[in-house]
Amino acid sequence: MTIAFSYAAPYGATQAPVMAQNIVATSQPLAVQAGLQMLERGGNAMDAALAAATTLIRCERMTAPGSNFGPFSKK
Repeated sequence: MTIAFSYAAPYGATQAPVMAQNIVATSQPLAVQAGLQMLERGGNAMDAALAAATTLIRCERMTAPGSNFGPFSKK
């Protein structure tokens, strides 16, 4: 069974879906760049996620996962 994909947006959204092979999305452009560089060098999605996460720890210490500096950290 195949379902036909339609780009028609039934809601008031102004953004269109993006179809791509390599996507990295974070709140910090430097982390996105690190993830994309990992993919360009032959890494997989997990490699890109780790590269982006470690860059986020350096760039946004207050909000990065596992940084122990955020509002919910155990001190």
